[in-house]
Amino acid sequence: ASSASDCTAVCEDNTYSIGGATNACDSCDSGKYIVSDEASDHASADHCSTCGAGTYETGSDCAVCGDNTYNGNNGSYSCDSCDSGKFIVSDEASDHASADHCSTCGAGTYETGSDCAVC
Repeated sequence: ASSASDCTAVCEDNTYSIGGATNACDSCDSGKYIVSDEASDHASADHCSTCGAGTYETGSDCAVCGDNTYNGNNGSYSCDSCDSGKFIVSDEASDHASADHCSTCGAGTYETGSDCAVC
């Protein structure tokens, strides 16, 4: 465990502290993350979160990647942009889990797997 130098120190990313005399910061369980500069976000192991593919860590939660972005990794802190001329428009994390989901279909159409169809 890493140690905080004083009572106001914030634990490092992916660690938390419930306080006490030692001011030690403990690591989140494997596959769980905390990314924040706010001490309150590091105050409990309950704040360690798991962000799967198609999402990113916001500091205390996971959010679905935005339109035209994707993320194929667990625990990432950002999403990558689709290549120029390709897009993803969805609120579902699974639709943002791979660059393969970036579509070249235009407005009023949808991807059928190998091409685009009119809505």
